[in-house]
Amino acid sequence: DLKTRLLCTVSALTVLGRQDQLRVHIQRALGAGATQAELEEVILQMCAFGGFPATWDALTTAKSVFRPDTAP
Repeated sequence: DLKTRLLCTVSALTVLGRQDQLRVHIQRALGAGATQAELEEVILQMCAFGGFPATWDALTTAKSVFRPDTAP
């Protein structure tokens, strides 16, 4: 389904470090029914595959989507 595909895309973009595209796909995943908790878990799971810096950057990007008032 669309939600699952978008969660997979978020995981791939996390590992690749593509923050601009990640932001868009996080927004789309939320619109497709994914929860903030699900998105955070997908991103955290990528720490083992993409490394801590990529995960940290992705969590920062996700936070800017979840709470736009905290965007850098």
